Amino acid sequence: MNAMSKAAIAGLALLLSGCGDLEEYGSPGDVFEATFGVKPGPSIQGLQAEGRAFRDSSTCYLRFRSPLPQLNGLLGASFTKLTADEFASKTSGAGVSGPTPAWWTPLAGSPTVFLESGAFHPGFTQGRAFVSYDSSSQVAHLYWDGID
Repeated sequence: MNAMSKAAIAGLALLLSGCGDLEEYGSPGDVFEATFGVKPGPSIQGLQAEGRAFRDSSTCYLRFRSPLPQLNGLLGASFTKLTADEFASKTSGAGVSGPTPAWWTPLAGSPTVFLESGAFHPGFTQGRAFVSYDSSSQVAHLYWDGID
């Protein structure tokens, strides 16, 4: 068998086997645990979460109710404040990886806290995260991505 035939067979094998599988987290609780390293406690209510992983990257969207002190404890110290306009600009369109879940509406209601981090990426060497928080309803929206 010549080199050209071997290369064609190798290419065909790669096409048939694929380059890797897109994996989805099994449940909202799994996404929460992958994000924060703990299972959601009793102060976390109405959890909605969705995440996908592909090879050495992951993207997660979360929405839940929590008192602000508990949310701050989960997030840690790597977040900085944004204005509402900065948040909207950074999270619209190509600002986050899609598809975005229909329930992930971080500007709905009356959010007053907007945060971003370039260091919040559970288990990855780089990534970014965005949080909005509505103090009146205690609803938090979190998006993060990470890659190695």
